[in-house]
Amino acid sequence: MKLIAFPHGGNIPAAFSKTGRAEKAGAHAPIEVAAEYADQLVDDRFAYLVGGKPPVPSAKVESPEEAIARAKEIMGRAEADAKAALDAAEGKAKEIVTVAEGKAKQLVLDAETSASAKIGDAEARAKEIMGKAEADAKSALDAAEGKAEAIVADAEAVAKAAKAAGGQSGGA
Repeated sequence: MKLIAFPHGGNIPAAFSKTGRAEKAGAHAPIEVAAEYADQLVDDRFAYLVGGKPPVPSAKVESPEEAIARAKEIMGRAEADAKAALDAAEGKAKEIVTVAEGKAKQLVLDAETSASAKIGDAEARAKEIMGKAEADAKSALDAAEGKAEAIVADAEAVAKAAKAAGGQSGGA
């Protein structure tokens, strides 16, 4: 068994109390519990070991002037801490903004590079298609001209034959 006390009071289960019943302990009131349980509570900082007598809180009473001076000192430290925290937060925010701006610029540059590459690919593909279309059109035009020339030649041959046939039938 060990003697412990809770800074803010606590409950002791029956299995660990000296009396064998569940108990409540007030703030800083010493209570005897099983050694293993006491060690666990002390390790977890729920309680502290009492060396025979519980600690007696100091009963010093401040004068109003001392209380005001202490309050001003605490406020001064709090203001300094708050200003330091604000400065640190502003510095971190500026750092984050700078990093974000750099990343945004890089993303824009990457997008422009990608777009330029895609435009170049599209232009090359368009030139390839235009070249093929021009070749197909020229080939079709050449074929049409060849057919037209053949038709004209046939028509001329028919006309000559008709003229020759008409000249022979007109003289008879």
